[in-house]
Amino acid sequence: MTEIVAKKLKKPQLEGFSERQLEEHHGILYKGYVNKLNERLAKLIR
Repeated sequence: MTEIVAKKLKKPQLEGFSERQLEEHHGILYKGYVNKLNERLAKLIR
């Protein structure tokens, strides 16, 4: 099985969001979603 890899954050400038907020979302939430998806896909294949 090919594992899905989280993409790197490109440091966008989004009005209303601080750099810290974007980094936290990407570094914690997004990567967590990708990791959980990989876990579930692995269970489906078994």
